[in-house]
Amino acid sequence: MQKIKLLALDMDGTAYHRMGYVIEENIKPIQTALKQGVEVVFVTGRPVHSRPNQIIENGFAKDDQAIIIGYNGGAIYNIAQKKIIKKDPIKADLVRKAFALAEQPEFAGSILWAYVDDLQTVVTNVAQPSHVANKPNEYLDEMKFFDGNFAEWKEITPTFNNDCFKMIAFAARPGFIQALADLGFEVALDGRTTSEVNAPGINKAHALKWLLDQLKIDQAHTMAVGDGNNDIAMIKFVGCGVSIANSVEAVKSVAKLHIPLTNVEGAVAHIIEQYVLKK
Repeated sequence: MQKIKLLALDMDGTAYHRMGYVIEENIKPIQTALKQGVEVVFVTGRPVHSRPNQIIENGFAKDDQAIIIGYNGGAIYNIAQKKIIKKDPIKADLVRKAFALAEQPEFAGSILWAYVDDLQTVVTNVAQPSHVANKPNEYLDEMKFFDGNFAEWKEITPTFNNDCFKMIAFAARPGFIQALADLGFEVALDGRTTSEVNAPGINKAHALKWLLDQLKIDQAHTMAVGDGNNDIAMIKFVGCGVSIANSVEAVKSVAKLHIPLTNVEGAVAHIIEQYVLKK
């Protein structure tokens, strides 16, 4: 195996508890890798400002650099400098098409959630979006990641002209996710009726490639660990893609290395110690 110069880590279900905070066992190995000069970057579907991320609080920043690739590659953000350094959002006209699609009779009841590129707003087609009653569990979980303002789609439609870093489809009716794909969206299933939705061609691999170019790191010297369908492109792209025990089968099928430990059993700590630090 080539020397690993950059380690890309998914958060939910990989380095972190699903929809939660970092798995404590992973903290010291990540810090050690950083101190030894390895670039460690979190590549996640989460918003860049999500409270559970705690990149700086966990000691995952190096010098004035605390890079996170958020929204499945929709934005690359320097947390320490509080600055977006690259963005690839869904354009406003395509956002409109997605919400219009959700209003079609055959897809009635499908829920859309869109992270606006102001980093402060979520747009959703659910009535009273800030009210938690009668929402799918996945929707309620996503609310924990966001502390900003909610906007109801039908109320802002006449004036809406914002790009969005990522959308999520919840409670998708049969055919809705495929219809989004037919519009050109990059989609990654996160359950039978839930899907991550990005701009055409935008995924974790796309963002990671850009970052490698900036850092002048060869693809062969990279490793990525992930568990979900939104990690597949990244796992295939890097020099060594790694799956863990709780990875979906599609990730396991494309990974070059499989670790038979789950995220909560310290899979990431083991990977860093055995294959990055080579203890």
